Amino acid sequence: MKTAGLRYGVFFSLLLLGAGCADDEHLGQGSLRLAWTTGPNVSCEQAGLHDIEATVSKGAESVQRVAFDCAQSSGFLENLLEGSYQLTLRGFDAAGLATFESAATPVRVVSGQVIDAGSVRLVALPARVELSWSFANGALCSPNGVEQIEVQIYDDEFYDVGNLRFACEEGMGSLMPLVAGDYIVELRGVGPDGVLRASQLSELSLSRGQRLRLEVSLAQAY
Repeated sequence: MKTAGLRYGVFFSLLLLGAGCADDEHLGQGSLRLAWTTGPNVSCEQAGLHDIEATVSKGAESVQRVAFDCAQSSGFLENLLEGSYQLTLRGFDAAGLATFESAATPVRVVSGQVIDAGSVRLVALPARVELSWSFANGALCSPNGVEQIEVQIYDDEFYDVGNLRFACEEGMGSLMPLVAGDYIVELRGVGPDGVLRASQLSELSLSRGQRLRLEVSLAQAY
């Protein structure tokens, strides 16, 4: 009896799956018209943008991805099945680095129609820095008496941008997203008693959307 019930359940699931596929086959196709602007309506040249990539998604699945010349300022996404989607735009510089991105915009595709998705605004992406540390004497954290790594970040005008703390034995960590510009990064190796054991200053120069690995060698503090 249990086997018969299982077979019926599988058969019923297959019927539902088949019905869903049949429904998709009968959905008509439509198109989206879109336009884009960068920041406070600056030109692609001013923003250093070469290409715009438009991605249409349903949930976590990318349905269509199309690249445009940024200078076109507009374009069409065609042959989309009728339904609701999310539209996201990313801007790439001449080297292929993503430096601008838009928020996800809900759009609706209607069969046989060209729907105007409006003008989508892209904003600059921050830089992201992966930080790693070691000690100039070649020893590890415990032999140097260091338990915590304190990180202080200053901009080029010496304003305090933020601070982070990591367990020294982790050996690495991520800085907060940073806007393009120049920075000073101060690392302080602190013992369990709160006493400064090692330190180092490093300079960073970051551009929009950059991904960077910063390796710091800490010198003993005397």
